[in-house]
Amino acid sequence: MRIDQVVNADTLDRLLGILLLVGLDGTILDANEAALTFYGYTREEMLSLNIRDIRSPRDQDAIPRQIKEAKTRGIRFRAEHIRKDGTYVPVEVRSSLVHGPSGDALLSAIQDMTEVDKAETALRESERRHKLLFEGMAEGFAVHEIILDDEGRPCDYRFLQANPAFERLTGLKVKDILGKTVREVLPGTEPIWIERYGKVALSGEPANFEDYFTLLDQYFDVRAYSPEPMHFAVVFSDITKRRRAERALRESEEELIKAQHFSHTGSWTWDIQANRLEWSEEMFHLFGLEKKTFTGVLDEVVDGAIHPDDRAAVEASNASVINDGVPIPLEYRVIWPDGSVHVLWAEAGELERDEFGAPRYLRGTVQDITRSKAAEQALRASEDKFKYLFEHSIVAKSLTEPSGEVHVNQAFCDLLGYTFEEMSDRSTWQQLTHPDDIAETERTIAALLAGERPSARFTKRYVHKDGHIVWADVSTSLRRDAAGQPEHFMTTILDITERKNAEDELRASERWLNESQRVAHLGHYIFDIQADHWSGSAALYEVLGATNKGRETYQGWLDLVHPDDRDALRQHFEDEVLGQGRPFDLEYRLIRSKDGAERWVHGLGSLERDADGKPHALFGIIQDVTERRLAENEVLALNVELEQRVQERTEELAMANEELISTNTSLYETNAILEDATRAKSDFLASMSHELRTPLNSIIGFSDILAKGMAGELNEEQSRQVGMINNSGRHLLGLVNEVLDLAKVESGRHKPVMERVDLSGAVRRMFDSVKPMADEKGLEMVCDCPEELPAIVTDESQVGQIVLNLISNAVKFTSEGQVRVSVAEEATGLAIAVTDSGRGIPETEFTRVFDDFYQVVPEGGLRSDGTGLGLAVSRRLADALGATIEVQSELGVGSTFTLHLPA
Repeated sequence: MRIDQVVNADTLDRLLGILLLVGLDGTILDANEAALTFYGYTREEMLSLNIRDIRSPRDQDAIPRQIKEAKTRGIRFRAEHIRKDGTYVPVEVRSSLVHGPSGDALLSAIQDMTEVDKAETALRESERRHKLLFEGMAEGFAVHEIILDDEGRPCDYRFLQANPAFERLTGLKVKDILGKTVREVLPGTEPIWIERYGKVALSGEPANFEDYFTLLDQYFDVRAYSPEPMHFAVVFSDITKRRRAERALRESEEELIKAQHFSHTGSWTWDIQANRLEWSEEMFHLFGLEKKTFTGVLDEVVDGAIHPDDRAAVEASNASVINDGVPIPLEYRVIWPDGSVHVLWAEAGELERDEFGAPRYLRGTVQDITRSKAAEQALRASEDKFKYLFEHSIVAKSLTEPSGEVHVNQAFCDLLGYTFEEMSDRSTWQQLTHPDDIAETERTIAALLAGERPSARFTKRYVHKDGHIVWADVSTSLRRDAAGQPEHFMTTILDITERKNAEDELRASERWLNESQRVAHLGHYIFDIQADHWSGSAALYEVLGATNKGRETYQGWLDLVHPDDRDALRQHFEDEVLGQGRPFDLEYRLIRSKDGAERWVHGLGSLERDADGKPHALFGIIQDVTERRLAENEVLALNVELEQRVQERTEELAMANEELISTNTSLYETNAILEDATRAKSDFLASMSHELRTPLNSIIGFSDILAKGMAGELNEEQSRQVGMINNSGRHLLGLVNEVLDLAKVESGRHKPVMERVDLSGAVRRMFDSVKPMADEKGLEMVCDCPEELPAIVTDESQVGQIVLNLISNAVKFTSEGQVRVSVAEEATGLAIAVTDSGRGIPETEFTRVFDDFYQVVPEGGLRSDGTGLGLAVSRRLADALGATIEVQSELGVGSTFTLHLPA
């Protein structure tokens, strides 16, 4: 049983993909070309299999149940099929019962699900990464909706979404705040926070700031942006510890200055290589000098302020530093401009050397010994505290000279993977900065040095020891000396590499979403019902053929809808969606404003309610389905036309049927008479077989005896006449055999005996039996028949008779040239072709050559010998075998008769 026997041609044309016809016992009865290609089998191999042979072992147990269900109501299921090469392929099978000439079977349509499974896996992986990114962020993240008062000013905001870091950094439980406003959660929230976020949500301008949130008693570094109108998202980190450390440092510095003033202690820095001094404010008081006259030149200070008797000790101490690297504490006197003398105690810290080991800086203090010894200790404690805060801070910090030389703490070394010793080889900030960020950093430093701003905050990249990039949030301020000259940059560096990577992944995800919407001709929208504000994605406005200008309201959206569809849409939205809480699901038409084109779209939406249960917002998508609707309309139109044509044809057939009933009555009577006559003729010819053949065989036999001289020698004339008798007898016997064969076929007594046979021997025997006749005419005989052919189910004797008739005709109607017999496999079985180089047949005669007693008469020629029954008998025998005979011919070139035998 074949697929085309259980499915009509129209239905078969509409079925796409892989089709299998399966017996109720699982035997594969037929398969289309797509199935053979998919599984990799030939048709013979495929039809030798059971459905279990192509099913995964773990699916075997389900086969009986699936066959039973398919028989009753049809079934659709997923499974794994096995190709000939052993590969496993996920498929979806739709199977239902069909009725054929040989009984019931299952017709199964199979779809390869490999690409579908890959797409679903990719989607799940993308969703998993997004979830990990959202939940794994170190910074807090939250999405809010801004709320306006009656005058359109921000007065509150509602929490819509928050990540776990939000809960960890604020102490607020996410499940307790979602859907609530900040004034409900934190009633005492300062208005400045609402104003800032309102500006971001309304203007779309991002904001970055640091501030103190009183109710949480925390400092936050906040980056806010608007993902869509009337909404804002924040990414924030807790900087409370950093801000409090900075405040403590400032307070310490202020206390240090005060301590110096009240303790009459000054501090100094000696730039040994430049031989210059840098003084604190109190130093000028201790030396009785004015800052504006201070040049910082060491020699001028020694010569102009140090008591002449103490200059040698001071110079010896300086020489000890330069030569031995050992600063010597000492007491010396200074003479003020007014002539008064003051005794000071000078003490230096550890000598700082440059990268070459040469003395670089010496810092120390000078104190009025006579007035305050205690102040000296306070100053030292303050300096130690500052140094401790710098060196032991868990936040990376650096002190950078205007020249570019940089000093860092341990946290900075850890950030970039260096030890302190390794960092000494990279003494400038340029050596640690990514090359692409050096120019921008230099511009920022130049602005600070020029006094355009006191501090700066920016993002830059550092290069880790192992070569990877470290993104940093850099905050720096320029410290100036008492003279206003740049002293050093105090810089705090926060590692934001993970945050930057998360932002990059988020942007990539958004690009992927936008591209997916564009390809699918759909876009998403959000309709704030209470605020009457409608907004959509860029992909949506491309579908609508409009911009968002003038489309921000419900009415603006309705204006795009086709006038004939507006009432239906309004009723669906207002009655079913808002009134009954159903999802928005409607197909309607739009008029694209940019080109006036009419487009069909399918809108889907989900309703969201506020805490009071009132409709709050509608979220959904709109997809362009114009091509699908046009195709459906075309199908409907064709169906209407087809129904009309069927009706008209039915009426015509009814009228014709009445005429046929009358005609058939008379024809039936005539046909009965003709059938009786034909049956009598066939019975007569069949019964006359012995009576006709017996005398002919005697004539042929005795003429052979005479021709061979067995009854005595014959003269030349006698031999010629006996030969004529023999030839005429053989010719008449051939005519009688053809007439009798036709009679047998028509009488129904020539029934084929079907069995599986190899036809190569039968074809060669027929070829060999006709070859002597061809040799007599000088024709070349060629047999192209493979030694091994696939066995087919047929009647070997009837196939032999057909082949004999075709070869005999080819030899009979070919006067010179060649007769070729070829056998080849084809998709449905075997093809036996007989090709000659005879006179050819006109195309108009192709069908008539198979008529009874018909012969092609060449133009200006005579009819050939014979009855014209050979091809007629061959055609009838082929029909009985389920085979066909095809003819191809060209006048003057030759003819080819091909017997197509089914497998």
